[in-house]
Amino acid sequence: MVSFLDSDVGFIEALTPDGNSWEGLLNRGMAKSYEIPLEHFPIEPAVAGALTWSAAAGLTPDEEAIRQTLTGRPCSRKSSPQPS
Repeated sequence: MVSFLDSDVGFIEALTPDGNSWEGLLNRGMAKSYEIPLEHFPIEPAVAGALTWSAAAGLTPDEEAIRQTLTGRPCSRKSSPQPS
């Protein structure tokens, strides 16, 4: 579940299939401006929880995309050349 604060910050609350809970935060930069303590939303446990959930749901986990979503930092993937 994702709850939003003023449509700027998303609070993720989820469970892995084995019942372990994990939390994440969307838009950390804006959260910081709201003085939300970022240390209460560590990135590594959220990445691990999202990867576990994704794999258990039969999806292909994409750690880099999950990290980008949770940190707001762009992926380092190089785009493939497009055919002309």
